[in-house]
Amino acid sequence: MLEYLFINKGIILTREQIYTQVWGFDHEMTNNNLDALVKLVRKKIDYNRSKSIIENIRGIGYRVR
Repeated sequence: MLEYLFINKGIILTREQIYTQVWGFDHEMTNNNLDALVKLVRKKIDYNRSKSIIENIRGIGYRVR
């Protein structure tokens, strides 16, 4: 997921785009699963940063700054 976000840096990716590209068309991920995964990744990569690298676009998806 992180690789896909960084390849598309600066582009807002919908949750459905992330699901399809990372886990495939027939996925069983929920919004809560994706949010939890993003939270864990942020915790690892945002160490000592005031703003997160992964930005939540409310109601749409995510974007890497």
